[in-house]
Amino acid sequence: MYTSEHSALAFLELLVHLNESEIPETMYIITLSIPDNLPMYKLPLSDVPQDWRIVDHIGLKEIGDTILKSNKYIALQVPSAVLPTTYNYILNPQFPHFQQLVQLCSTKKVEIDKRLSSNKIIL
Repeated sequence: MYTSEHSALAFLELLVHLNESEIPETMYIITLSIPDNLPMYKLPLSDVPQDWRIVDHIGLKEIGDTILKSNKYIALQVPSAVLPTTYNYILNPQFPHFQQLVQLCSTKKVEIDKRLSSNKIIL
């Protein structure tokens, strides 16, 4: 389960994977809560391959798979390739008692700003 530390980052992560025609008119932001005392693996930037920002980097997938398959951690904190000063969280639904530990806090409908689909995004 792929999540982000902030709704804005989650939105950026989604946008980089969509074509303009795939941007939905509405979306939902789901806020989850995980107790702070649960084990979470924080992947240091120094432990990722040099070319880690390449889309679908197999080395990163293998690192994540190995860590999550151990079932020692409820989540894996990883730097965002879109904005490396922020973090995404890969939740591990196989972690013991995951469904009881991860709580749904809120679900909010978000209207998508029409300017995002007008090809005006300039970097």
